[in-house]
This record gives sequence, structure tokens and C-alpha cells, in this order.
Amino acid sequence: MQRQREPGRMVRIPLGDGFVGWGRQLRSVRVEFYDRFDAEADAEQVDPHDVVGGEVVFTVA
Repeated sequence: MQRQREPGRMVRIPLGDGFVGWGRQLRSVRVEFYDRFDAEADAEQVDPHDVVGGEVVFTVA
């Protein structure tokens, strides 16, 4: 199964401690990650505009 690599797609990363981190797919294979963590139970309620308005802490290819 091929993964989606659509620019702008939000990535939710389960951290294993009841929290999730956030990233966003950029062009090509790069993903930027934000300085934001939310409770996994609340993750469905998070507004993506609030996430991308935060600070980018690193980018991974």
C-alpha cells in the first residue's frame, strides 16, 4: 500500500503516552513537525489551522 504524499496533509503522530504530536506533509517527501502536543482523546477536535500557525521545530525528509 502506497502512502499518501499530498502537500498540506496533516500527520498525527501517536506518542504512546496518551498524547499526539503534529506534522504536515510538504512537497516531495518532507514533513515538518510542530511544537504542539494534544491529548489523544482531544485530537479529533483540534483545528488544523491552529496547528500550522504554531512553531515548526524540525523537518524530516
